[in-house]
Amino acid sequence: MPHLCQTDLWAEFKNKTGVTAVKAGDIWFTVHKLPGIFKALPYKVGYCPKVNKMSEKDWDFLSQEGRKQHCAFITVESNVVKDPNERYQIPNTKYQVIPASRTFASHTFLVDLTKSEDELLTNLHPKTRYNIKVAEKHGVVIEEKNGDEGLAIFLKLQRATTNRQHFYIHPDVYYQTLWSCLGQSAHILIASIHGEPVSALFLVKSGDTFYYPYGGSIDKYKEAMAPTLLMWEAVKLGKSLGCKVFDMWGASGSDDPKDPWAGFTRFKKGFGGKLVEFEDTYDLVLNKPIYYLLKLGNKIRWVILRIRHRIS
Repeated sequence: MPHLCQTDLWAEFKNKTGVTAVKAGDIWFTVHKLPGIFKALPYKVGYCPKVNKMSEKDWDFLSQEGRKQHCAFITVESNVVKDPNERYQIPNTKYQVIPASRTFASHTFLVDLTKSEDELLTNLHPKTRYNIKVAEKHGVVIEEKNGDEGLAIFLKLQRATTNRQHFYIHPDVYYQTLWSCLGQSAHILIASIHGEPVSALFLVKSGDTFYYPYGGSIDKYKEAMAPTLLMWEAVKLGKSLGCKVFDMWGASGSDDPKDPWAGFTRFKKGFGGKLVEFEDTYDLVLNKPIYYLLKLGNKIRWVILRIRHRIS
């Protein structure tokens, strides 16, 4: 099954946000303008997220369509889980394919929803099971609100999380457009205490997979552990919808407590999923001089940003 980001629905959503989505054989990629000082150049870059195993024919289609769109290169991110017993190598293709950095997380947790609810509960970390009981004792109420009210609550809680943790989110219109495109495939779960929403999840069913791409919460009633009960209800909702896998969208592969993703990785780990790592990301180079010019420009940009950060 293709990942959510490789579906026609996701391509429709991207087109409605003003980002061009292009089909190359069975694969979707998006086309983007060059950044910064390179905007004046008559080239673009492509981004092909979460693809299944690529054949030579897939590379052919991607190259042909990328050239039609005047892409200097296309970044190709894999949705294929790495085999720890097999060393992965750069694809054997006639095209120039260079290792690249990722946009999506390199790891995620996958929960097997084919197990019974009792098995899923047993597989939770003991602390997670305990926190679910704490939430129930505090009277946390979980509701599914798949309408404008639910979306508005989610957006408010997501903004609160962003203001607290200082990470990037899209403007509200991005999620509103996604919501309208996904229709009945999208679900919003909300945790409330004394009638006040304190945590929300934006969830998506695609094929046999239930995805958790976005969430938000406030610190009020933190001791009630509402997000833990909310996530457990999301796992159960995915199972009730007939999904086989609950994809938690991203996690850190590091055990370093100073890792910026350590907190939510630890939280997700508590739900008994398998931590998997995806195969490497590559740039399909279609215009070598422009590609290396862009790479050099990006390195210089990061050097300047680091210098400015030290000075400030």
